[in-house]
Amino acid sequence: MLPVAPPQSPAPEALSPEVDQAARKALTRLWSNQARAFHAECLLESRQKDTRVEDIQSALVENLTLPIGTLEGIQQVSRGDFEAPEDLHTVGINPPPATGQMEKDQYGARLQESWWRVRASQGQVLAYVALAPQGQELRVQTLTLRSSRLGSLMSRADAADQKQVARILELIQAGKGDELYGKVASPGLQASLTPDAVKIEIKQLRAALPQGKVQPRLEEGWRWFSSEGWTRSYRYKLPGRKAELEMQVNLNEGDRLLSGLTWNVAGSQRGGEF
Repeated sequence: MLPVAPPQSPAPEALSPEVDQAARKALTRLWSNQARAFHAECLLESRQKDTRVEDIQSALVENLTLPIGTLEGIQQVSRGDFEAPEDLHTVGINPPPATGQMEKDQYGARLQESWWRVRASQGQVLAYVALAPQGQELRVQTLTLRSSRLGSLMSRADAADQKQVARILELIQAGKGDELYGKVASPGLQASLTPDAVKIEIKQLRAALPQGKVQPRLEEGWRWFSSEGWTRSYRYKLPGRKAELEMQVNLNEGDRLLSGLTWNVAGSQRGGEF
């Protein structure tokens, strides 16, 4: 019996020269570290009003386009190609929900959608660009970028960060969920989880850790822009009660508060997060 080839995504629809040119111009501006020019020349007027240049510079340019390297090519792909990969980080420029719906109603079929693969020296990014007419031009109404990694690797670990990680582990091993939630968790983490939910997650990780002082082995650290601002993430391997564990700790850069933690048994999906 012959193997069945996986289904291929349909070929992308042909774009008008105006759509092709406007989308490529916007993506090229971002990969050229030209946040201000992108804001002034490529964004729809309503996006200029609700999107700051500083946010474009931090969340898109420094967080994604600069770390992924020099632009090497922009290729149109289908919507299926854009949506197929899983576990990719997503950043972009989106109107508030009410504004977005109003603009969809306003522009209707004149809202032009396209999907792209951006190749750079350090990897690739999938991009969705929605363009709307403004005068004689097409401007970006919505932009979505998908990448396997945000931010850039750090050359060395921050000593104060490592001290905070050691404190977090000590609180987990001691089962002190209230202290972890009340004194160490960031405002964003507190808003997304209840103290009881944190206690449940801590209980599971505590059961997987051995007794006594744990010495985590740092694998890598990187700096990226999250919903809470600049964040430092560290990935560790550490001994477990039955098997080696993998753990990632996210700390807000300004105050070193814990904005997230994920862990699993090495080589498996068994674990948890908070």
